[in-house]
Amino acid sequence: MNDDETDRSRQSSNASGIVAMLVALPLLYTLSIGPFAFILNKYPSLAPMEKYAGAFYAPVLWLHDHTSLKQPIASYTQWWVRLARKI
Repeated sequence: MNDDETDRSRQSSNASGIVAMLVALPLLYTLSIGPFAFILNKYPSLAPMEKYAGAFYAPVLWLHDHTSLKQPIASYTQWWVRLARKI
């Protein structure tokens, strides 16, 4: 491999990593609402954090209220809430 091929390979690898991060981070952020619901239900003393959660999760709540993702987001969150009540 010459230097030109190595540079192209490295650039391709970097681009793939960036694309993966651009997909993974929003997905992980959206999915983190479930564990947060778990924590709030498991530890009622953290209830005051709920007002901050509304601001932090505003984009997810918007998706819930204005898109066809309402049912999947609600079901996913309720699964975490039920899990918190079982444990």
